[in-house]
Amino acid sequence: MIKLVVAITFGLLTLMFFRLCVVFLRRRIILARLAGRLKTRFSKRDNLNLLDRLAHSYFLQTGHSPLAYNVIHGRYNDTQIVIFDYRMETGNGFQRVIHNHTMVVCFYGCSFPSLLVLEENSFKPLAAYRFYTLLSGNESPLNSKFRFYTDQGQEESQLLTNPVHRVLEKFGAVECEFCENRLIFKAPKLLPWADMVRLVKCATHCGKTITTNLCHTGYSQADHKRRNLGLGRHTGN
Repeated sequence: MIKLVVAITFGLLTLMFFRLCVVFLRRRIILARLAGRLKTRFSKRDNLNLLDRLAHSYFLQTGHSPLAYNVIHGRYNDTQIVIFDYRMETGNGFQRVIHNHTMVVCFYGCSFPSLLVLEENSFKPLAAYRFYTLLSGNESPLNSKFRFYTDQGQEESQLLTNPVHRVLEKFGAVECEFCENRLIFKAPKLLPWADMVRLVKCATHCGKTITTNLCHTGYSQADHKRRNLGLGRHTGN
């Protein structure tokens, strides 16, 4: 009887493992095809050292054992983009939990005012983010679910909120961060390819709108650096 139970258990575990492998490989094939459709490149491993390049991002400050894989990178909609599957763990032993996310990163030639958009009550003052405060005067129905944080001037950060609202209205669950010259979106799970395309389109449009807004208001990288040094806004004198 015991041998029968052991055999059945082993068979079920083997079947589950095989099924996970099939799902994993199928997703890799689909994303490789998606990269071709977007006229970008695909790599199954993190050949771009994303975990190092994005190490200062809030989204990579939590958890342990991070892994970036299934990386799509190149230019799309006149924007340098990187899309990848991100895996990290929280807890240990029997309390270990594995978290999987789709990450979309857009790179630009200018620095943004700092802004962090998180689901309600999920903010943790980690490392440099201990200086972030809740952005006031940002009234929206989305505020029942999301909170906007910044470590810079309220005026500059407000330039970013309206385009972000439009992305959140479409997806409802993504969080985002403006970190130096990067716009980073994190989905709460691994997105299917169609939703990935929608998010990339929204993200690149959002970034274009914001860079235009910053140019029209005269915000520049110099302003960003001066604000970080506590010198105030550059007036050109």
